[in-house]
Amino acid sequence: MSSGDEHIDTAKTYLDVREVGKNRGKQVDIFNKNVGNPLGSDWCGAFVAYCLDAVNSEFKVRSGLARHYYTKAEKTYSAGEVLRGKRQVEFGDMVIWARGKTIFGHVAFALNWEGKRGTTIEGNTDKGVAVKNRVIYPYSYFRIIGFAEV
Repeated sequence: MSSGDEHIDTAKTYLDVREVGKNRGKQVDIFNKNVGNPLGSDWCGAFVAYCLDAVNSEFKVRSGLARHYYTKAEKTYSAGEVLRGKRQVEFGDMVIWARGKTIFGHVAFALNWEGKRGTTIEGNTDKGVAVKNRVIYPYSYFRIIGFAEV
């Protein structure tokens, strides 16, 4: 069983993965199949699940739906707690976005985080799997709503 940050090492091995067409490609299809998503689905959650599975992580949630990583995880904390300085985002934790009040969102792994800003490694970006700079904007339509401990 994994007890460290091996999921981040695994995620980094996929930094060269790019989509072919809309949400397709050999490795992208493998990510989606791993969680039972139809081929061509958004795949950020599938990427996260694949990385966790690869290291036999004890984190229980596996989903193609990003928001499940926040609503179904055992240990979560809100973006508000981070903004108020009550919680610090830890290396390897998940970062979860919501799109308005819909079920749609995004999920990534935190790399370095300080206050409202941080870097992530994530799938289903404009560059495929990529390291991105992110900021908590609590009043945006598409916003980081919280984090899950891995």
